[in-house]
Amino acid sequence: MPRITISYRREDSEAVTGRIFDRLVAYYGRDSIFRDIYNIPLGVDFRHHINLILDQSDIVLAIVGPQWLGPRRGQMRIHNSADPVRLEIEAVLRRDVPLIPILVGRATMPQAEQLPESVRDFAYRNGIQVDVGQDFDTHVARLTRAMDRLLEISASGNAVAMLRGAPVTGLDFVANAAEPRHLPVAAPQLAAPQLAATDVAPAITPRKPRRRVEMAGGAAVGAVMTAAAAALLIAALGPATPPDVIALATAKQTAEARALSTQAELTASQKQLATAQTDRDAAQKGADDQSKRNVELQTQIDKAKNDLAAQKAIADKAQAQVA
Repeated sequence: MPRITISYRREDSEAVTGRIFDRLVAYYGRDSIFRDIYNIPLGVDFRHHINLILDQSDIVLAIVGPQWLGPRRGQMRIHNSADPVRLEIEAVLRRDVPLIPILVGRATMPQAEQLPESVRDFAYRNGIQVDVGQDFDTHVARLTRAMDRLLEISASGNAVAMLRGAPVTGLDFVANAAEPRHLPVAAPQLAAPQLAATDVAPAITPRKPRRRVEMAGGAAVGAVMTAAAAALLIAALGPATPPDVIALATAKQTAEARALSTQAELTASQKQLATAQTDRDAAQKGADDQSKRNVELQTQIDKAKNDLAAQKAIADKAQAQVA
């Protein structure tokens, strides 16, 4: 299960962080996403608490909003050595954990000269813009695809490290990692020397045949019990998981993640298409209404012209009578 930690300032980006958190929980599961690093137990050194959380993280997301550096009046918060966000970034950079800046609220990446020396490398991390508007779904889908690739690389690295010498209880691997096997069970081999010693026993102690028979019987029973225990141990442990099975499982998880990401993009595209269709229908309705209005205005103009012509005729008639 991946462990993803979100670093943010509540007064800077709490609302959009909540939306991103909900999407990641729906995608990776509630137990995989950790957000509230600030929920530090009373009396606990918050530096140790932050280090403990980040030691367990596979990816850290740094939400950067317009006020991420802190107020511009006086000293910025990021320059305070006790600033929790600064401590988080410092700890992540020391551990070389994948750190993804997420720019929200039209924020831009801070410049290196704006940051203290201990977190200056943060300015060179490649980030992603997440728009809180209609492109939110598309941007979050792009983010999850990038995170899936990082988690896949991390998982592959752990598997290779295991095959290259990580301690495995009760099992060992031969030099060819493609053919893992159990350690050979030595118990059946111990039974053979016992039987051989028993066979020699008559020549050493010929005056105790009964004792010799009892020893031989005990050795045989011991050999059978040892072999049975070894067989049960092998059956219980079972063969080591072949690398092909691990690769297939990883490929399956990657395919499922990509399918979910593609589905999210499809949903976002359908939503945009529906919005465009609605806008087009509204524009068409507006055009129809304007055309109808133009017809009404033309009718009124024609009526006004007719009225004007009638009044002119009356005026001419009156003028003629006066003359």
